[in-house]
Amino acid sequence: MAKLTGFNKFDDNSQADSDLSRARLAILSTRLLLDFNVTKEMACTTTVQMVASNMRIAYSVPEHREYLWSGYPSEPILAEAASRAMLRFGRPAATILASCVENGLIERGNRGELVMRLLLIEAFDAAAKKRKFGKGTTVTKPVSLFSFLKALLGAKKLEEIKKQVPENTTLSGKTFEDAFKDAHVHFTHFVRNEDMSVSNSYGAWAALARGMAMQCAPNQDVIDCIIPVLLNSKDKLCENAVTGLLIQCKNKRSDSAVTIKEEKMNGGRGFFPRDSKDDRPYIGLLMQLGSRSEVKSDSCVEPRINLQRATKKNAQHPRYFINIKGCSPDQYPIITAEASNSYAALLGGRTLYSEHARQTSMKSVQRLKPMWTTRREDTYSWLKDPRFEEVIKQDLQIGPD
Repeated sequence: MAKLTGFNKFDDNSQADSDLSRARLAILSTRLLLDFNVTKEMACTTTVQMVASNMRIAYSVPEHREYLWSGYPSEPILAEAASRAMLRFGRPAATILASCVENGLIERGNRGELVMRLLLIEAFDAAAKKRKFGKGTTVTKPVSLFSFLKALLGAKKLEEIKKQVPENTTLSGKTFEDAFKDAHVHFTHFVRNEDMSVSNSYGAWAALARGMAMQCAPNQDVIDCIIPVLLNSKDKLCENAVTGLLIQCKNKRSDSAVTIKEEKMNGGRGFFPRDSKDDRPYIGLLMQLGSRSEVKSDSCVEPRINLQRATKKNAQHPRYFINIKGCSPDQYPIITAEASNSYAALLGGRTLYSEHARQTSMKSVQRLKPMWTTRREDTYSWLKDPRFEEVIKQDLQIGPD
């Protein structure tokens, strides 16, 4: 831990402010794949200092020498040190990240995926804390899938999920509880896939052996993240003992039906080997972080699909689908009240309209036309056309994103 943080005894209340900020970044980068904004001089300086003092690896120096290509490759021992250091944070990790994003140190990029990774890591840590080993806790041991989901989504949602049956086949009537009763997960850090070649059960097998979760490549179809799952903790670790928690992350509201089909992944090659004869189940998790769940019962539902069409051809691998709308303590109990605003800031949830002090006078602000849309009143009230007015009427019912 000392080599990672630069402190013999890492103390988050240390007075060495710049060194402490860099130590926090080193800890979070090791686990969460933070992307530094190399167009900022401050970011370039920080990464060079982290290479010198915080175990960051310099991969390459471009010919122009204006910045380094650097990062934290998968190193299980270093990731464990980072996880132990995170336990000593004096404020939420989301607050630290939100500050780094706002000052331009960390790339804004796909903020939904950054929040997704943070939620998943914090849920695993919370589940690991409750499982005691000797004198303390450790993240070097797997935790049960149910414990992980309970930490991520809460006990009530977990009980709802346990009752689900596969929605892509009628050949298996197993509930989620029966299908995954002995399943375990183990990931201390995220790695980034270069392409789609390892977004499959072989890649998941290798990742599980190293305690990794996989952030998919930008060109990956269907999903954004893979959490490897060992179906039975008593089995020998091998490809046919592994399945996946396949995650799609959205930072914008989606009104269209979405589902996650392993057989559609990787250009139709699928997640499981096509010559496989087994019927391993898998989980599809849709994290609609940018949605506002107005009805609590809608935060954990099955996809809106035509059941007759879905079961016309029974899938080989049963799929259990979870759909979570929103990003607040109601949907993810792992989010503390202290960190709630920071999560909103990371997702870009603070807008002109959401932060307006007098919500009762919102129409007056909208009439100033700071932004243009047919989903708010008065923007186009001056333009008279019957057909366009009908379009506006329909869009107003949908409401703003």
